[in-house]
Amino acid sequence: GLLYNTWPLMDGHLLPAKVFSGGSFFAAVLENTTSINFLHRTVGIIVFLAVVLFWLQNRRYSTEMVARLEHLLLGMVTLQFLLGIGTLLMAGDGIPVFMGVAHQVGAFVLSGIATALLFYAKRRTSLHQE
Repeated sequence: GLLYNTWPLMDGHLLPAKVFSGGSFFAAVLENTTSINFLHRTVGIIVFLAVVLFWLQNRRYSTEMVARLEHLLLGMVTLQFLLGIGTLLMAGDGIPVFMGVAHQVGAFVLSGIATALLFYAKRRTSLHQE
């Protein structure tokens, strides 16, 4: 957010020139802030789209508890996606503390919802197999 605080492009580029520059891929992923920023955005988009597709495909076939968790997951991933974009756009001279913390807490909550969904969906399938 401190280097590239524009959305959807990174200062006018879909793929900035500095992405994966200088050294190995692993060095770029761990040390190159442009690469880290690009990967964070890319993974965020992929997770958001994956959850939307998952929700669209599974919303009719779920038990009540699993359906609630699927709706909650969709809402939370949307909120997390928007928090990420909002944090970027508000990071002029630095990341606003509230937005940064909200984005971090959002990731924690999203992980918890996904874990609960996996638990209840697995439980449902194991009950049907018995």
